[in-house]
Amino acid sequence: MKHAALAIPALAAILAAVLAGCATLVPPPDDIRLTRRSETADDWSRHLPDLYRGLSACLAADPAQPAYALSVVPQNHGMMLVYVMGHDGGRKSCNIDVAAQQKPQLVPATPLDDQALRGPRYTPAGMPEPFLRCARNEPVLTGRGRLLGWLTYLQEDCSEASLPRQQWRAFGDQPYWAVTVARDGILFDRAGEVPLHYAARAGDPAGETLTWTLDAQGSGQNRLELTITHTPCRDPVAAQTYDYRAEAVFRGQTYKGCAIRGAQ
Repeated sequence: MKHAALAIPALAAILAAVLAGCATLVPPPDDIRLTRRSETADDWSRHLPDLYRGLSACLAADPAQPAYALSVVPQNHGMMLVYVMGHDGGRKSCNIDVAAQQKPQLVPATPLDDQALRGPRYTPAGMPEPFLRCARNEPVLTGRGRLLGWLTYLQEDCSEASLPRQQWRAFGDQPYWAVTVARDGILFDRAGEVPLHYAARAGDPAGETLTWTLDAQGSGQNRLELTITHTPCRDPVAAQTYDYRAEAVFRGQTYKGCAIRGAQ
């Protein structure tokens, strides 16, 4: 019995350490960085650092994982409402305090809830970056550049002239990565890293394959090789098949995934 009595405090200490480690996974408000567009937005997204903990708790509480937020509504007395879309397509409204000290309360969303949707969607970094034809993604990062997710702002003007001049989009998971090839430049994005920008250029064709060999600063340190091949590619996370397969090589590491052509 003496050994059992000694084991209880030790077990409690281990459990407290584990819980403390889990708490550090959610950054404090002053460690969340928004883009200038998000900081000056006339909607809930400019308050995301203060709402992030409650938002994350609501998304994690949805049984249909992974889940993302259709919108967030700050409320009085430190409360907030999150409209959640689960992986099964089911919509729920989640009531929680901004500090996430209470248990999230999820109930099925009603048609009236859809009328309250305002501002961007939020997709956590554990999901693929969303691709919407009439939308623009703004990354949400920690102070050290770790990717937390994306705020997706829908465009009211969906004319061809207003669409991004995106030519190719390559992406993959485990770990997350993406390369955007546009007319005005090429962007290489990785989870937890600051995005790298490369000068715009066309890919070198060879049969059913296009290849880009890029260097951000000309020193070779940030050399990126991107290959896109016209062959079917299955994305297991999004449960979707694309027409192109992609592979990126950066600093000796190979990133594999799929690709789409043009703005989606």
